[in-house]
Amino acid sequence: RLAPTTTPARAAGFIGTAEDVTQRRAWEEKITYQAQHDPLTGLVNRRRLVEVLHELLGSRRGVDRQFAVLFVDLDGFKGINDTYGHEAGDRVLVEVARRMRRVAREYDIVSRVSGDEFVMVLRNVLAPFDAEAAACRQLEALSVPFRIGRHEETLSASIGVAMPASFDTPDTLLKAADLV
Repeated sequence: RLAPTTTPARAAGFIGTAEDVTQRRAWEEKITYQAQHDPLTGLVNRRRLVEVLHELLGSRRGVDRQFAVLFVDLDGFKGINDTYGHEAGDRVLVEVARRMRRVAREYDIVSRVSGDEFVMVLRNVLAPFDAEAAACRQLEALSVPFRIGRHEETLSASIGVAMPASFDTPDTLLKAADLV
């Protein structure tokens, strides 16, 4: 920070102060990350997902509006928690997140919106067929059995697909994908 100093006859110079903001910036980045990500899986959380959808739906660039939403609901997850406990259930959720990220493209967004519900935003999707193919790849990755201690469990998932229309909001788009 610089502040000019003057004398009645002329400018005398500046007085400066310096402050190391490294720790404050690191703290701000950490807080921002925590506000936008699920603490268990590290995936984008519902709040950030809605922000991204607002940005995409409000964009004037046509390429931004070429996306699809996949709503992934794990079938039978409650049985994992009931049989093996919540800690095992958490490990399964972390593995689900890992598998979904591995299958997703680098510019797609993978989000955990609640307990066993995940949402993906697939960018650069030109037709429903492309979104359905991505959903099939996710189902295939999730169909591989999960190892829980000495046991293997197979989960299935239901995936709904929705593509934006001109009247959509993030809420209507998410509801449409959840209903399919």
